[in-house]
Amino acid sequence: MNIESSKLDTIKHIETVRKYIKIFTDNLTQRGIDHDKTKLEPPEVEDFANDIKMKICHWVVVDDLYHLQRGGRIGKTAAVVGSMMNIKPIIKMDSNGKLILFGKSRGRQKAIDVIVSKLVEFGENLESQTIYICHTGCEEEAEKLSERLFNEFSIKNTVIVPIGATISSHLGTGALALIFLGKER
Repeated sequence: MNIESSKLDTIKHIETVRKYIKIFTDNLTQRGIDHDKTKLEPPEVEDFANDIKMKICHWVVVDDLYHLQRGGRIGKTAAVVGSMMNIKPIIKMDSNGKLILFGKSRGRQKAIDVIVSKLVEFGENLESQTIYICHTGCEEEAEKLSERLFNEFSIKNTVIVPIGATISSHLGTGALALIFLGKER
């Protein structure tokens, strides 16, 4: 991957985040028009944005421990032993906006099952919201996950997005994430 493609990946990721925020602000504007036929004042929009950002949930399965070790998040021994035992870390974003280790699973499918269970546990109005499935080089698996969400939980709106180059360099190939609106972060 060269610098130009990294820049393009980062720009695509920023555009996706902007689209996601626009969906929420458009929703707020439409709610204002539909419910009380009044214009929303800037403090109301700011309050809504601050409230909504604390409800956006990020659940990530990391496939490659080497990149976590290289970035200093885990030691070399943990990376080697974890890889041998097929350990897959599950990361989530906490209420302070920090990525933290939630848990570990043996095997990729079990780890994916965990983040899907968190979607069901914490997600609100799953049938009517857009669920983002982000990945680092595993688009086919992301598409299968989208089909699973539709078949098992009637989730119709999913968007599959590659994770930008900067974040990908920390997660490594094969990371898979679910981003959705939940009860709390």
